[in-house]
Amino acid sequence: ARKGQNGVVVFVGGGPYTGAPSLAAMGAYRMGADLVPMFVPESAASIVARHAPELIVHSLPGDHFTPEHIATVLEAEAKADVLLVGPGLGRHPETVAGVDALLRTWHKPCVVDADGLFKLQPEAVQGALLTPHAGELARLAKAASIEAVENDREAMVMAIAYAYGCTLLAKGPEDIITDGTQTRYNRTGHPRLAVGGTGDVLAGMCAAAMARGLTGFQAARVAAWLLGIAGERAAEVHGAGFLATEVAAQVPLVIREVLG
Repeated sequence: ARKGQNGVVVFVGGGPYTGAPSLAAMGAYRMGADLVPMFVPESAASIVARHAPELIVHSLPGDHFTPEHIATVLEAEAKADVLLVGPGLGRHPETVAGVDALLRTWHKPCVVDADGLFKLQPEAVQGALLTPHAGELARLAKAASIEAVENDREAMVMAIAYAYGCTLLAKGPEDIITDGTQTRYNRTGHPRLAVGGTGDVLAGMCAAAMARGLTGFQAARVAAWLLGIAGERAAEVHGAGFLATEVAAQVPLVIREVLG
């Protein structure tokens, strides 16, 4: 094998938050990606880099992502397979504008998660994979409340996928994965997967699966199923207080078991 043939995931995130970027990158690595170059504002970059020696962190000037950083990120596109944007970004107006402009400029597959979904415009994410939790799903649907979405969740998810022209992995007790024409459901998992950070791990897993050649729909199905099983195994090993890092550590073990 040569470095990069199992996928290169370019990551944009962090700034106000430092844990989410690391968890997303580790999710991608545990899913089998070879390289995850990370573009993180300098206010958080050194902290993120200290979380694990495997992390490749490129520091961006300032304390949040802005449109001025886009050119730097685009320099990595030629060697990238997929872009993952969102975990830990925050919602500064310049960050929202920067994400919108980056998504419109990036020409390869992408995964949008967490704060990357905030004030997202449909024309910016045609063909992308979006990974919202219930609150983010409500915002995408412009619903009055989370309860309003949950009352007709499947229809809401389908409507968003159609309106945004994208694939959706709607996270919940039952994950719904749809590209607007085909829909699947995932029921693996453990209640503790609601702990902070597991969504970041899942986003990284989705990006790595896409980097290895799967479509967004295929990647979302595989990653959601694997994360659920990894959560079940983490509960067996650590009990009901397991952490997102412990779920990520189970992912390659589950893959090995599945592949025999």
